Amino acid sequence: MSPTPDHTTTLVTGLSGFIGRELARALPGGAQHALWGMAWRSPVPEGLEARTLRGDLMDPDWVDRAVARIRPDRVFHLAGQSRESLSWQDPWRTYHINLRSQLNLLQALARHAPGCRVLLASTSAVYGFMQGQSIAEDHPVRPVSPYGVSKAAAEMMARQMSLAADLNLLVVRSFNVIGPGQSSDFALSSFARQIAAIEAGQRPSVVETGTLAARRDFLDVRDMAAALGRVMDQGTSGEVYNIGSGVVIQLQDALERLVAFGRTAIEVRTVAQRLRPNDPPVMRANIAKLRSLGGWQPAVPLDATLQDMLNCWRAALASDPDPVEHKEQQ
Repeated sequence: MSPTPDHTTTLVTGLSGFIGRELARALPGGAQHALWGMAWRSPVPEGLEARTLRGDLMDPDWVDRAVARIRPDRVFHLAGQSRESLSWQDPWRTYHINLRSQLNLLQALARHAPGCRVLLASTSAVYGFMQGQSIAEDHPVRPVSPYGVSKAAAEMMARQMSLAADLNLLVVRSFNVIGPGQSSDFALSSFARQIAAIEAGQRPSVVETGTLAARRDFLDVRDMAAALGRVMDQGTSGEVYNIGSGVVIQLQDALERLVAFGRTAIEVRTVAQRLRPNDPPVMRANIAKLRSLGGWQPAVPLDATLQDMLNCWRAALASDPDPVEHKEQQ
């Protein structure tokens, strides 16, 4: 990760989330780099060198008091509703969480931390269906899911507010981030959990899937954390950066790799309830802009990520056959 200023106060919203906790581990620590986190209901993992404020970003008064106390120099805004499946089931909840929480945060920063550098986590879902070999940041924004719509609107809101207030804004659009500790609401983590449960004798020897024809750009969460730090440190204010691997793999191939890492025979079965409407067939990131920041590139091979995910679920199910997953607003 690139050097940060000598003295910084950094705030990470969604600290207890899948990406937030990995980012907190990657950020510089010590007395000169104060790290604060905001978390809602999910427990904060042990060992994070961060002071944590627990509250709800949907509460404007709580957010205002928290920001006034911290007065950060840098903010990574990662909190929100990030499950596309839930956005189809309850679109309004997704719109409400992703827009209201961000509005509360940006208004508080404008009041109490003018000049703050703010990195907003958006998503490749804002692009919708792919046109061409890969998607660059100037690709049309045409989301096809309620989740994608919520994040496209959040981007527009942030740009409007950055013009009205003294905020140093950057936006990142992440593609398919995966890794150990991810919720089983996401395809590869769901496959890994099912395989681990089959090995433990907790379910029949069948992995249930949706469509496996889709091709996706997968990136390990540890690489994601490094990329977020690089954009924060070296990115240009007002710009958008894709974060991905730049390589696509078919879900069928990824599942076959996971099955090969398994310890027992497994049948794969497509089930209707796992199919998604309007699911883009291919999503591949053009990451030339990200690579321009000091030559950034992914470091964790896909097979290592998949093995880590499977081993994480093996350990979780061995200690608790029905572990609680924290799927609320992070």
